[in-house]
Formats: sequence, C-alpha cells, structure tokens
Amino acid sequence: MLKMNRRDLLKLLPGLGAITIISNNRLITLPKSKEIHFIGLGNAGSQALEHIYYKGIVGKFTSVNDISSSIPTINFIKFVAPPDNWISNGDKLVRITNMNNEIIISDELKKLFKNNERFILLAGLSGFTGTKLTAALNGYLEKHNKNFISICSLPFDFESNPRKLNAQSVVNNLKSTPNFHFFKLQSIREQYGNMKTNDAFLLGNEFFYKIYLSQAG
Repeated sequence: MLKMNRRDLLKLLPGLGAITIISNNRLITLPKSKEIHFIGLGNAGSQALEHIYYKGIVGKFTSVNDISSSIPTINFIKFVAPPDNWISNGDKLVRITNMNNEIIISDELKKLFKNNERFILLAGLSGFTGTKLTAALNGYLEKHNKNFISICSLPFDFESNPRKLNAQSVVNNLKSTPNFHFFKLQSIREQYGNMKTNDAFLLGNEFFYKIYLSQAG
C-alpha cells in the first residue's frame, strides 16, 4: 500500500489541475449571475465543503451534519441520522445504520433554498445523511425549479454491501440528469498505487472541487 505524507499528496494535486489554495480571504469570484451556495451533506460532504472553502471562493457555505464545522463562518444545520440497528456477530454487537428509514426534509432545511441562489450539493454516498439527503434534495430542488448541481463520491470497495447498494441506487436514479455528477473513491485509491484510505479521501476532496470548477464557467 502506498504511504504518503501531506506534502507528497499536495504534489499530486497539480496533476489534477488544482488551483493554489487561498486560505485567508474569499478571493476567487467566478462569473455567475447568482450567488453560489455550497452545502455539505454528512461527514464526507462537509469535509469537501471545508476544502472548497479554503480555496477562497466567494459564496455561502453550509454544513448539514451531526457535528458542526471548526470554521466559524460556515453555517451549520444539525442533522442526526435515525437510530442505528444493532446485530449480533459472535460475541460482538455490530452497529448498522437503518438505510430503509424515510428521510424528512425539515423546515430549517427548506429555508436554505428559499433564495434565488445557485446551490452546490456535496455528499458522499455512503452514510445515511449524504445518501438519503442527496436523493431527497435532488427531487425537492427539481420540483421547485432551483438552480443546482450535486457532486457525490461513491464508496470504497471494502465498504459494506448495503452502503454500496444504496449508493448505486441513488446513482441509477439520478445519473441521467445533467446536474448530477459523481466519482469513485476506489478509482482514486487504485490510480495512485492503492494508497491509504485517508489519503484517498484527501484527494477525493480535490475531485469535488475540480468537478465544481468544470461546471462553474
């Protein structure tokens, strides 16, 4: 397995067409008539949100997650997934999120989309929050004729089959729509010599950013 430190990883980013990180100010203004509103759904989406925030793009940033961002200027909406199921595996209890639960778009979430903005949804299709909210919000925003795109990552091969099946179900339902974009974390891992999972996540954040840029012109 390829082991890389943060400096080595950052050396790879120019090969992905990365733009220099601007961490102190909102300096990059992209030519859009509507204000850009980035919304991270779940843990993976919120990590991608912070990565894009540090690029210096002018816009709004909101994390929808069970824990708030460490960046005080990122808006936070608390969303807690339904209670998990516990199953017995020998002498151990294994926690499994109940992905069959229905999701409810709260009034607080709906208020996010009241303004005439361009919404960028960021999510990992693995856990409950990212997977379920991506599916629900795509339908909601489409119904209300909102300007939006969704950018999602697909699970690694080693993740549980229910997670992969739920992710693939969302992809199958949305892939024919032009505002839905996704990439495979497993492909990133394999492309760079079967790198460590955390390193693949770091590069995955850059893929979120690159896909956004490809749709921002």
